[in-house]
Formats: sequence, structure tokens, C-alpha cells
Amino acid sequence: MSDDLGLAGLYATMADAPRPAANLEDVRGNDWRNILVLGRATKTGVYPETLALVSRARFLADELGCRVEVLLIGSSLDAATAELKRYPIDTVYRVAAPDYAPIDHTARILEQVVRKRKPELVLVFQSRTGDAVTAYAANRLGVGFATGASKVEMDTSERKAVVTHESGGQARFQVVSALQVLPQFVSVQRGLFRAPLETPDATVRVHDLSVEAGRLAPIEVLGHKPAPTPTLETADRVVVAGARIQSAAELDLARQLAQRLDAVFGVTVGIVERGLAKDEGNVVGVHDHHVAPRLLVTVGVRGALDFLEAIEGNPLVCAIGCEATDPIAKRAAYLVAGEVPAGVASVLKGL
Repeated sequence: MSDDLGLAGLYATMADAPRPAANLEDVRGNDWRNILVLGRATKTGVYPETLALVSRARFLADELGCRVEVLLIGSSLDAATAELKRYPIDTVYRVAAPDYAPIDHTARILEQVVRKRKPELVLVFQSRTGDAVTAYAANRLGVGFATGASKVEMDTSERKAVVTHESGGQARFQVVSALQVLPQFVSVQRGLFRAPLETPDATVRVHDLSVEAGRLAPIEVLGHKPAPTPTLETADRVVVAGARIQSAAELDLARQLAQRLDAVFGVTVGIVERGLAKDEGNVVGVHDHHVAPRLLVTVGVRGALDFLEAIEGNPLVCAIGCEATDPIAKRAAYLVAGEVPAGVASVLKGL
């Protein structure tokens, strides 16, 4: 009969019917189960590292016979939730919070979710933020943690994580840690695992958790105070023109170099005495302005004692348009010997 839906129609109708949300209650008792991945959402989904952790969590969960759960924290989580529904995950927990909440706020959310859901293992992908959140949340729960893991395995008889990570300074060595107290927190290096295969028939439950981790005071930026204009004394980059400059055209080349380097421009007293420049408060000398930049470029500077004594600190010196026998050449890390026009032109071409 045309009005008879048949079995196919019956199953289609059942599949399309909305499933009532499960009544999620806090886990009671002392039984710690399941593996929780702290995910990171993007505007279009999740970070690849989140899926890599899901892959490892699924492998370990199958060994232990438990579930894989993912925690998302943020304000716009729909795209991330939709992407996670395509993978072998049992439950996605979502907690509303500012996308760029402070680290301690995120850690408090993670800590409270762990107290509610009682996972035995929490996996976070390693970053400065991830390591800090791992340590902060574990400390609040009074348990140990491992950061920068290069391998995460599970002692299935004891249900304890066995973590390999690196330690030491230049001579790095591997350390194998067996965590003893539940819950176990581990941050995992990036690039160790591939994302899992998509599961078309995955049934992922999504729960929005109410977590009170403290309120964040709203911050409103009313304006920006402009940074102070750098001077010869405060600038990180300084270009100084000196006595080997023969004309106003060569002096202009030195000014162009200063502009290209976004540097403060100065001259030696010899330039002023020869009338190529006026004393505009930019003379570098022991009785005038001292300089302490990170980069000092000299153009046509011989390196008289008056100038050398005005250099403070230990800047990187690049001397252009001088001779190898000039005093400034002994101080320079980089030397472009020869005439000023050719030297400056070659440096400008290389920038």
C-alpha cells in the first residue's frame, strides 16, 4: 500500500525522531573511569592536535574498556561540536567561557569538570598554555602530572599511566614516569599521533555543564597611549653619520638607511664642524648624546675617542664606509669597507 511506510520508512522515522537529552548527574563514589581530552575549538572546528589526542585516547580506552570524553571551553562551540561528532567519541562536555579566558580560569574549569565527571586520565596537548593548565589543575586536585610526554601508555592491570618524557638541559635524556594517584594529568607533545578515522555511525552525546569557576571582570579599552618617540639614548636601532662623508648627498644616503632600518639618526661632531649638518640635538659624543642601542650602524665614522666613549652597553656594531685600520672597525661585528656611497647602496640593496 502506498500509505504503508514499511520497515524502511519505520526505521527512517525512528532515526529522524529527536532523542531526549540524558539527565546528566555528577559521578558519585570513588570510582575514577574514562579518559578526558581537553579540546581546543576554532571558528570552524577543532585544532588538529585535539583529534590526535582523541585518537590516542580511543586506543587507550579500548584497552581499559572505558569511554572517551572531550571537554570544550569557550563561547562559540557549535562548529567544534559538529566536527567532533564525526569521530569515535562517547561524550562531549561543553562549558561556556570567554574564548581567551586567563589560564587560571581555564584550569579551574578543568578542575571542576574533573571533580564532577571523575576521569582517570586527562590528556592535554602541549603548549605553554597547555602545560600551565595541566600543572594548575593537577595542583588544585593534589595529584601529580607529567608535561611534554613523548609516549603515553597504560598499565592495564593497575589502570595507571606510564609516561615517557624528556628532561635535562642541553644533554637531554628520557624519563619514564608511572603515575600513582588518580586522576592522572598528562600534556602530550604535538605531532605524535594521527587523527582517528571518521566514524559515520558514531553516537556522541553532548552535555552543556554548568561550572562556576569565578567571574571575570569585563575589560573595556577606552584608548591607547602612544608609545614614546625613541631618542638617541633610548632607541634600539641607531644610525650615525661621521667624518668620512664628503657631501650632503652622501649624508642623505645615511638618512635613507636610517629610515629603512626604522632607526634614530645621529651625526658626529665632525659633520657639524664641517657644515654638512646643523646641531639639531642629534650629535653623538661624550659631551653630547650617549647611545646604548642593540644595533648601531655607523656610516663614514672613523671612531674618534669622543665618539667611542659615547657608546654604552654592548651593541651590535655595523661599520659602513670606513677602512679596516679605523678604530671603529675593531669594534664592529660587520664591516663594509670602502667608499660611503657604494657601501650604503650595497646595504640598502640587501635590505
